[in-house]
Amino acid sequence: MQDLTVQYKDEAQKQENRPIELYDFYLGSQGSCDANTFYFCTDNKRCQFWNLDGVLQYYIPLGIKRSAVPASNQLEIEAVSGEFDNVDRAWSNWLNTIDLRGRRVVIRKVFLDLLTDQTHAKVMFDGIVNAVAELTEISIKIECKSKLKSLAVETGRMQQLYCNYIFGDEFCQFNVAATRINGQTADAGSATGFVIDAARSEADDFWNDGVIQFTSGANNGLKRKVVDFIAAEYKLILDYALPQAPAAGDTYSVEKGCDKSFDVCKNRHNNHANFGGFKHIPQLINPISKEE
Repeated sequence: MQDLTVQYKDEAQKQENRPIELYDFYLGSQGSCDANTFYFCTDNKRCQFWNLDGVLQYYIPLGIKRSAVPASNQLEIEAVSGEFDNVDRAWSNWLNTIDLRGRRVVIRKVFLDLLTDQTHAKVMFDGIVNAVAELTEISIKIECKSKLKSLAVETGRMQQLYCNYIFGDEFCQFNVAATRINGQTADAGSATGFVIDAARSEADDFWNDGVIQFTSGANNGLKRKVVDFIAAEYKLILDYALPQAPAAGDTYSVEKGCDKSFDVCKNRHNNHANFGGFKHIPQLINPISKEE
């Protein structure tokens, strides 16, 4: 059991206090914090606190709603689920390139009046992402399990219509890198929501669900998902707006993507032999009504 500081216990006993929660998402290294560890807090403005490696970090405010953290009769924390804002589409971009399942998540509770010492924090949950339950334009729902409880679970493929593999991973086996073209240039007339490039001679929808990354200009380093490619207009439609319209001559790279459906897997990528979903899930026919 975690030893809490006297100051933390005293603050928790006050009739009025200011608790917030800190969320550390380990999307890179799972043992220590790195450039792919992301920090969020439930306050309405960013706060500064120590990460689990003892390094001061800024925690970014994010709309978060989570379930209670239940414990078994052996006082083992079992699972927790949460809903996180996706208004800037950051989660959508991560899901394009990272399999969130198995990634570490740590939730800690601190008080705004005790941010001066890293020991004034209580670990509420330390576990892994078990599933992404839902992703919309405004939020993402994530289910997490404790690391100890997950060791006792034999996992398999979830029976769902859509493929649950990451496009191009060892299960999918599609060679995404072979589809990537680098050093492409945007034309005049591009806007924050789309890129025009007359060099794009591919068929309609060829780049749908793919990833475009800007390699120069005001948007250098930014990635977006391509939601539609209109061949007649040489136009790549982006999933959400860039901060600046690409200027003529700005360079980018783009690679193909997948919407995880069987039809796209087969017809666009000819990769249906490795499809990770279940195209034919039995449906309940003529269910018996429970009504009197």
